[in-house]
Amino acid sequence: MNRGFKQRLVGIVVLIALVMVFLPMLLDLDPQRQVDRTSQIPPAPDIAPARIAEPERPDNIEPPVPPEESFQPTDPKDAAGQEEPDVKASPRLTGEGIPAAWVLQVGSFKEQDGARDLEDRLLDAGYKAFIRSARPGGDRVYRVYVGPKIDRQRALDEKRAIDRDFDVDALVLSYEP
Repeated sequence: MNRGFKQRLVGIVVLIALVMVFLPMLLDLDPQRQVDRTSQIPPAPDIAPARIAEPERPDNIEPPVPPEESFQPTDPKDAAGQEEPDVKASPRLTGEGIPAAWVLQVGSFKEQDGARDLEDRLLDAGYKAFIRSARPGGDRVYRVYVGPKIDRQRALDEKRAIDRDFDVDALVLSYEP
């Protein structure tokens, strides 16, 4: 094929393509299409409001303990006058009025990944573990804690279990929220 014939053939193909694209637009004699504006949403149901009687306080309920009397430490001496160990004392309040609590510091890491790994293992074992970061000497460390526990004896019991199961020597510390 010679060059002129190829150009004519390409020109014919281009013209046919243009005619196929623009001819339907020129010959579109349909009037504008109407948009269906009827709603498919059903009407709201007819619901009557429910009538609920006012609540009545039963007569046999004792009033609550005043806040200043709750969570107060008890006398550490029993009836015989002997001192009880501090670990069995009832919950007490800190100077800010928050119940005193205990946490276990299970580990301290320079890398956050190590702390997250231990936290995940503790969580998988059913302990309430969390991580806090600190800068004790200028370098950031990530500490893994378990708790808090209101009862120091429970914290000590949990320490023994964690020390045994995770081969660590956890520290029992006062909880600072």
